[in-house]
Amino acid sequence: MSVITTARAERKVGKPKTIVWRLVTALLAAMFVLSGYAKFVDPRMAEQFVHWGYSDASRVLVGVIEIGGGLALLLPQTAFYGAAALAIVMGGAAFTHLSHSEIPEAAVPLVLLNLLVNLASASSPASRTRRFRAAWEAYAERALHDTERQP
Repeated sequence: MSVITTARAERKVGKPKTIVWRLVTALLAAMFVLSGYAKFVDPRMAEQFVHWGYSDASRVLVGVIEIGGGLALLLPQTAFYGAAALAIVMGGAAFTHLSHSEIPEAAVPLVLLNLLVNLASASSPASRTRRFRAAWEAYAERALHDTERQP
């Protein structure tokens, strides 16, 4: 099987996977933007942060990171950085819940942390470079194949 045929087969198989990841990314982005917004408008959030022993500035910082990270997830060029920042916040959220014996509440940040780590891995600059290189090599082989067929 040639590189061109392999690249076409991977594109067909990878398309549903790409659609699912884009949908998951869009849902995560919306969730984090809304969650970050809630840090500013919901007075219960301020009470929760005080209950956990964090300052009001921590609540504002988490809200800014959630809004910024959520928006960053929407652009392929910044998705890695948004996912990485949000993963750090989710790690902190899980730690906070666990250290306050809020075991069931820790499940959501841990699931989100898992999704964000996978998203960061898939959208890392190194991953984009590998995909670009593979696409370029497939294009070069296709162009070489086309020039060989011409009389």
